[in-house]
Amino acid sequence: MRTPTTVLILLLALPAATAQEQTPLERAQAALRGGRSEAALEIYEKAIAAAPHEAAARVGAARCLLALGRVADAIERLEAEERRTPERVDVLVALGEAYFAAARQRLDAQPPGPAAEIKFRLIDAADRLERALRLDPGCGEASYTLGLARLFLDPPEAEAAVKALEAAHPVKRTDPAYHFFLGMARQHAGEHAAAAEAYRRSAELYQAAETTRGYALTAWRRAGTCAAEAGREEEAAEAFTCAFDLDPRCAATFHDVWQAYVRTPEGELVEEE
Repeated sequence: MRTPTTVLILLLALPAATAQEQTPLERAQAALRGGRSEAALEIYEKAIAAAPHEAAARVGAARCLLALGRVADAIERLEAEERRTPERVDVLVALGEAYFAAARQRLDAQPPGPAAEIKFRLIDAADRLERALRLDPGCGEASYTLGLARLFLDPPEAEAAVKALEAAHPVKRTDPAYHFFLGMARQHAGEHAAAAEAYRRSAELYQAAETTRGYALTAWRRAGTCAAEAGREEEAAEAFTCAFDLDPRCAATFHDVWQAYVRTPEGELVEEE
């Protein structure tokens, strides 16, 4: 026989059990966030088959394709979605990211793709992301990719890139790549001291993980270069030393440290004794 206390315990347990149940969209989103893009895509496709009107599932499936490197397929789906719902922020952000990914694919190809094609993709990306930000000014992900699109233009639109990337800080402050690109934008804008600080933060975050220490090396060297350009010789020497400690066999890092430590206060190199 159940006592009143037992019944009460069972009743209190029911909401917790219900809260743990996830919808198919929630399971797909969790899989995508966890890097299981193929599994997420399968869930999204089933959700679309069950409810073809569900726009969130269609956008989620396109994001999975983007994560899997199927950029052209993602663009095709997202352009169709934009025609259906041209004012949806998630569609505009995803399409902007897809256009930027297409530009990066062409930039990273050997040899790189046609410059005009790359430029048009970056312009398309910026257009969609600016539209998204007009609808939702606080969308940090849109600001981040907009900053990258401005940065990767040739020549870079450095000041616009810095402004957009700074707006993305609340959602990207723990991302080492974000700080690295912010450093690049500030460096192009001639803000060498601020660029050094951004590169330093990137290096610290990258260095925390064994798998990204190579990125940390690059970030430390850039931090040192920008600090030197800003006339901060001690900071430059410290950054170059951090790079050298990561890879003492790298001749370039040895040369960086040597230059930093033998520079006089007037900024002129002196002969070694």
